[in-house]
This record gives sequence, structure tokens and C-alpha cells, in this order.
Amino acid sequence: MHRLKSNLVWVALMLWVGIAQVYWQLGPHIASYSNASLHTSAFEILKGLTLLGSDILILLLGYFLSQKSHRESAIIKAWLNTLVLGALASVLVALSTNQLAKVTVFHTDFFNAAFPLLRNTYPLIFGSLLGLILTVVINDQKFIWRRPTLIGIWLLMIVPLFWTPNIWGWTSNHLTLFYALLFVLGANVKQGSHHRKWLLITGLGLLITVVLQGIMPFMSIDGRTTSRFTTPTNIFTVLAAYGIVKIAVNYLEQPNWRSLYSYLTLIENTALLASVQLIVKLHNAYGSLKAGMITIIFLLFALACSYVWCGLSMGNFAKHRLQRIDRFTSQSADEQLQLIKQRLNSRMPNIVLGIISYLIAALSMLLMNDGFSVSPNVDATYNIFAYTFGQRELLLLFTAFLIFAVIKFIQALTNRYWIGLISVIAISAVFVVANHEKIVARNEPILPADLAMVRVAKNLFGMVDGIVWIVALVTLMILIAVTVWLEKTHPLRNAVGGGNTTVAICSPGPMLICDSIFVESSEYTL
Repeated sequence: MHRLKSNLVWVALMLWVGIAQVYWQLGPHIASYSNASLHTSAFEILKGLTLLGSDILILLLGYFLSQKSHRESAIIKAWLNTLVLGALASVLVALSTNQLAKVTVFHTDFFNAAFPLLRNTYPLIFGSLLGLILTVVINDQKFIWRRPTLIGIWLLMIVPLFWTPNIWGWTSNHLTLFYALLFVLGANVKQGSHHRKWLLITGLGLLITVVLQGIMPFMSIDGRTTSRFTTPTNIFTVLAAYGIVKIAVNYLEQPNWRSLYSYLTLIENTALLASVQLIVKLHNAYGSLKAGMITIIFLLFALACSYVWCGLSMGNFAKHRLQRIDRFTSQSADEQLQLIKQRLNSRMPNIVLGIISYLIAALSMLLMNDGFSVSPNVDATYNIFAYTFGQRELLLLFTAFLIFAVIKFIQALTNRYWIGLISVIAISAVFVVANHEKIVARNEPILPADLAMVRVAKNLFGMVDGIVWIVALVTLMILIAVTVWLEKTHPLRNAVGGGNTTVAICSPGPMLICDSIFVESSEYTL
């Protein structure tokens, strides 16, 4: 029964946090109040109360997550969960409707999921993970500055009270560092019996917060400081959340970490938020009640999806890989570094294939032009490199993937690494050169209809200069010789029928340096 009550509290807190993360981004009519009126005061107080939930959640995460034994493993798993689930959600949104192009771009959402700390996305998730890293350092017994550091964190949170805008740059979109520091404070919460003391602190914090938020619309001169205290970084909001957590930790149990972080991934995913905003926009549902209903439906959907995703992650496929992460993090730093080196060496041939495939794709796109500028639109002209790598990066990656797939297909048929690689390089070189020459001559690339010209290939070949044929023949002979030499001296292939195999790993450089590494065929597949 106690476990059930604890789970219900966690679910209520997750919905509370979700309202703060989603509802106010939909632009309900209640958020349009900005003049000095009681309506504006009521809006600021209501919004401030919803933002309190995020502070409570981060403090609780700090308290419970810091008690986990495999902290390094938890960080890796949370990041991988955010990457996979965030990318999957972005793909599903991108495929669901074309109208989302007005409010979101798939590759931006994908990069947000892949590099959340660098792009300052998913602040609740990666604020807690960054806070866990800081907690490991600060709470280490060898760290003698633990108490002064905690006092310094409280001072950092008090300082913004006297400046506007926030002196540390903590705003609604830049809260990762703030949540990390808040997580550290939560990790140092101690269970106690002084409930009356913390009830008093919580009450005073809430009272001061409500008063400040209520009077700021009347105190603001130009309306820019109306929401000065309606932020999760408000020190009185932090104090109220801290007091609530001091009392709550005596009654709560550990949450379901997978479902919790999956839920946070969904409610912070930019693609999903854009889809909800689009629903509001298309149905003109900016009314406070309608926007609230859409928010609750989305949050319940996210909650259900998080539990389904949690169930899927308990399957044998996912469980096997999660156990490998646990085994990896349980080793020493030197052993981890050695294992990473071995994994990189065993996958170096495929890494080289990926790089070469990307270079071939880039050259094929760059040589589609006969100059250093391109004009894809009537009134726009771009630098060829800026256009290729800046405007068409997804097409570039997709082309590289296709080239990579073709190389792997040939390698699978022949069971020869160098034959697949060099043959695709040779065919791509011929196609790129021929394509470029036709663009220069007729201002159009090679088209499928041009394949019909193969019937008069004899006449076409007669138009080619003899020197070109000599160069092509010599080049072909050199490629064949190099391929045969590489296959004999540095073969890269699996032993047929499974088992273990010795693989020669070559590193690029002025000289070809190869090492033999003993790997399992089940983990290394060309």
C-alpha cells in the first residue's frame, strides 16, 4: 500500500512538471495578461505555482539518484534512452504530417536529442545528470571543501534576487546549470523529524513568492519585469521546494527511473511540443480551458508511452545491452579505456568505410556545379560549400548511407573487404567525372534516359580521345593490382561458419600500419 501511494505521488508530480513544461508554451489566453491588473497577478501566481513542481522534482532526483550504486551506468543509460526515444519521436513526428515543417525541422530535433548538453535541450534530464557528476565529486570523502561548496551554491541562487534580468543567464531555455546545482542540494538533503520547522520555511517561502508575484505587475514600470519572480530560479520558490522535499523524502520510495526519464524525454522533445503547438494553432484552441485540456491529454499520452517504452526496454535485446553497460562501468578507468580502444580498433574498417562514403557523397554533390556558387532559387545565390554542407546536410548523409550500404552489400557477396571498397570507389569516380563533364557541356546531369544511349555505345566510345582510354586502362590496372595486393597482404573478412577470427586492422597514414586483433565474429561483421 505504501508503494502504491508513493507511485501515485510520483505520477502526480510528473503531471505537475508536465503542465509547467507544456501548458505555458501553448500560449493560452491567460498568459496574454501583461498590464497592471489583478488578472495579471493571478496569472503570475498560477504560473509560479506550476513552476514549483520542476524544482521539487530535481531536488527529489538529487536525493534518490545520488543513492544509486552504479551512477556512471545510470548516466550512460539515461543519455542513450534520451537519444533513442528522442530521435524516434522526432522521426514519427516528421513522418506524421507535412505541416510540421512550418514549426520544426527533423535534423534539428535529432541533434537536440543526440547532443542535449551542447544544444541546451532537455534541461530537466541533463541538469540532473550533470548534477550527478558534480555530486560524485563534491560528496567524495576526500573532498574537504564540501560544506563551503554547498554554501556557495546557495549564495549563487540568492544573488539573482537583486538583479534583473537574471545575472547568471538562467532563463526558461537555459536552466541546465541551475538544475545541476539544485540537484546537488537535493543530494545533500537529510531525513529528519523537524517537520514543523520545514513546514514553517515552506509556508514562508510560498507566501513571499505569492506576494512578490502578485505585486510585480503593479511595480513594473514598462512591463518588462512583470515576471521577474515567476521563475523556477526564484530563491523563495527554491526554499519552498526544498522544505517540501525535506518532508517528502520520509514517505517516498525510489521511482521507476526508466519510465520517469522516458516521460521527461517526451515532454521536453521539441518535435512533440511543436506538434502540440500545431494542434492548438490549427484549431484556434488558445482558450485557457481548451489549451489545458490539450495539455492534459498530451501528458497522459506521454505518461502511457513512457510505461510502454519502459516495458519494451525490459526485453532480452535491450536487457542484454544494458547489462553490458553495467559490466563496462563496473571496471576501472584503465580497463574501460583499454576496452574502448579495442572496440574502436575492431570497428575501424567500418569507420573508414563511413568516412570514405561521406567523402564520395560530398564530391559528387560539389562536382554537380561548374563553379563556386549555386543558385537553387531565382533570387538566392549560395557558396557551393555552404550550400552543400549547410543546406543539404541531410541529403549528403543519406547519399553517404546509400554508398556505405552498397559497399557492404558487395563485401557480403564476395566476403572481401578491399574488393567492395575499391570497386565502389572506381565506379563512383567514373560516374562523378562523367556527370561533371555532361553538366559542363549541356548544363544537366546524367539522367535515367541517358542509359538508352548504351545501344550506340560503340559510336560514343569512338568520340572519346585515345589518351583518355589509355589513362583509364592504366588506372584500372593499377586499381586491380592494388586490390589484389591488399587482399593478399591485409585481408579483412570473417571466418566462414562463425567462431573467432584474426582481423588485421590498418590505420591510415604515410605508411600502412596494421595490427592483428583477436575478436569474436559475433561482434565484428563486415
